[in-house]
Amino acid sequence: MNRVFSSVQLDESGTVAGLRGNLQTAIGQGAKGLLLLIGSGNKIDLKQLPNLLRELAVPAVGVVVPGVLLQDQVYEDDIAVCGLTSTSAATVVPNINRSEQELNQDIQQILGANPNPSGVLIVIDGLSRGVDNFVTTLHDCIGPDVQVIGAGCGHRDFSLQPNVITTDGLLSNAALLLFTTMELVASVSHGWEPVEGPFLVTDASDNQIQQINYQPAFPFYLDILAQHLGRTVAVEEFSALANHYPFGMAQLDSEFLVRDPVNRVGNAIVFAGAVPTNAMVYLLHASPNDLVEAAGTAATDLRSRFSSRYGQEAGLNVFLIDCISRRMVMGEEYDDELAIIRRCLPNNVSVLGILSIGEIANSHQGGIQWLNKTTVIGGLA
Repeated sequence: MNRVFSSVQLDESGTVAGLRGNLQTAIGQGAKGLLLLIGSGNKIDLKQLPNLLRELAVPAVGVVVPGVLLQDQVYEDDIAVCGLTSTSAATVVPNINRSEQELNQDIQQILGANPNPSGVLIVIDGLSRGVDNFVTTLHDCIGPDVQVIGAGCGHRDFSLQPNVITTDGLLSNAALLLFTTMELVASVSHGWEPVEGPFLVTDASDNQIQQINYQPAFPFYLDILAQHLGRTVAVEEFSALANHYPFGMAQLDSEFLVRDPVNRVGNAIVFAGAVPTNAMVYLLHASPNDLVEAAGTAATDLRSRFSSRYGQEAGLNVFLIDCISRRMVMGEEYDDELAIIRRCLPNNVSVLGILSIGEIANSHQGGIQWLNKTTVIGGLA
């Protein structure tokens, strides 16, 4: 079958028995493998799932996500049961915090069973410190010509709990790779624009910035917020304001690579992604309307480039990765973002996706990037 997913159905039962029935239905419809997108509000005890997956006649794996996206709706408490058209496509890489050399060996071994892929869907522990290194290593293994579309998985409260479910148990710091021989195409947009800067990152390590413009990073960030807002900003306001004022690193294509401030350690700021020393960063901001327009732009751009099959065949999926922090910023207006994506696509196209903790896509510079606060939407080329 010339598609990635053979079927998609929503399990709303909240029980192992109900989920078992939906898994068997998907197998009966021809699934050769199964991917479970598990809303983190689901009431099923995740510890029961490895045994359930072992019962099945086909390979199966699950990932916990802040929300499942279907058409123009978010499902935080339910499970999308996705039938796969290949038995060998979905493979889990454990312990992504390992060295680049060890990860390279694992990925090369997986590629041996999935030679010459044209596209990769990836779901990775969005709170792992190994994300950037894993994404870089993946690019080194597959090269610049393979389209990658991916999401960070995890729980909606950002707690450090296992979020990948295999027949062997529950895993943290893991990545799921879903290879396909079909060519993929993706569009990326975020809507965030600079309001202050540029500033020079003068001391950073991995995902922490210690100094900006040779000053301690946290008080410097509060100062530039105060300058922009025209008032004093208290330390206690950091969490509330940081979600609306991320940093952006300037890139060659004039786009900004968004970095989300998520915590502080003393005078250092922790970000949801790596920021290198000597990076030029800007303070970014966006209105809900800006974010909605950007999502519509991504969907419209995808429509102009995806396969003509989408206008001819029913049931073909596009895969939507949309950052949970966009929903947190927009509140009730987030419905408008999903609605515009739905409107910009042909009526017979099915939208399947993940409300994510970080997003992954190819960059215009040729690498694979770990993104924040961004909309990524992909489909068959």
